[in-house]
Amino acid sequence: MAVDSLSSGRGYYQRVRAYLFRKAGGSSDVGSRQVVTVVLTDRYIHVVEEKLYFSPEVVRIVPVHGGLSWRIETPALELEITQGSLVEEWYRRVRGRQKRQGLRTASLIVSAVVGLILLGLLVWVGWWGLRQAARVVAQAIPHSVEQAVFQDLIPVLDAQGEWQPSQLPDSTRQHIERLFAQLRAHVDLPMSVGLYFRSMPGVPNAFAFPGGHIVITDELIRLSVDSPYYRDIAGVLAHELGHLYYRHSLQNLSMRILLTILVDHSVGGSEVLREMSERMLLLHYSRGMETEADEFARSLLDTVGISPCYLARLLRDLAQLSGGGGQVPVWLSTHPPEQARIDLLCPGDGDSETP
Repeated sequence: MAVDSLSSGRGYYQRVRAYLFRKAGGSSDVGSRQVVTVVLTDRYIHVVEEKLYFSPEVVRIVPVHGGLSWRIETPALELEITQGSLVEEWYRRVRGRQKRQGLRTASLIVSAVVGLILLGLLVWVGWWGLRQAARVVAQAIPHSVEQAVFQDLIPVLDAQGEWQPSQLPDSTRQHIERLFAQLRAHVDLPMSVGLYFRSMPGVPNAFAFPGGHIVITDELIRLSVDSPYYRDIAGVLAHELGHLYYRHSLQNLSMRILLTILVDHSVGGSEVLREMSERMLLLHYSRGMETEADEFARSLLDTVGISPCYLARLLRDLAQLSGGGGQVPVWLSTHPPEQARIDLLCPGDGDSETP
């Protein structure tokens, strides 16, 4: 910026004479002294003859000779200004400006931190409110409507190739179906519930879908620690029935998407259903939902005379499998095996019961 452009009067502007000393080997060279014109402003120091500009924030400014003169030092040169009173006035302005900038910076940092905290609270409150709203909406939807909307979900997933037909022996499927029928008979759920066996290589999992659909994979059944009785698999199915009973899958769908499905059911609902089916496979349950489903499973298993410890032992063994460097069972990623869950199902980590 040219010097002349500063003479309009905005901000501080002072032109003074100074001695310039060039530094050689880290010290001033007295023999190189020359007289120069220095322009002092709020934002920079301008050595006119040398066409040099310095920010007051990156140079050393000190009074000398009892304040009669002031010295401005840079790594390459020194300026000594004998008009001490003018420099002192300028220096006070610069220091005041720097302090104000520091306060503004600190204020911005504090404001940003407070803003992030408030944003986090708003997000938390918004998420909590969304969950509560979704819970209310899910409970308000008649079971008949839910079943009508999602009646074609399993065929859609089959057609999409999300999984393959089950390869389990008929005797194994029939035994697990009898266990499931025994559990289902004690669940007050005003809609039909179907159990589907599917194979998903590398995916040991079980799903509870809206509309009364439970899918369990061959891969999870093969990890049973209670073959051929499969009482631990009965525990998995009881847990999934708990998700259906409390309508957790519906709650996990956002209110907007759920209402879109309901409104569009008669005018292209199948297309919406295909779009939503991929998301349903990725839904995770909250910790509160898992606790509800565990408590439901414990009560249901007690009712039919199956110890909940079998399910606790399966959870424990699957957790040990994943912790031992083996394949991480997917059912653990969507149903985290926290110690509190194992203790809820069977105090003593599931070791007190034997098949």
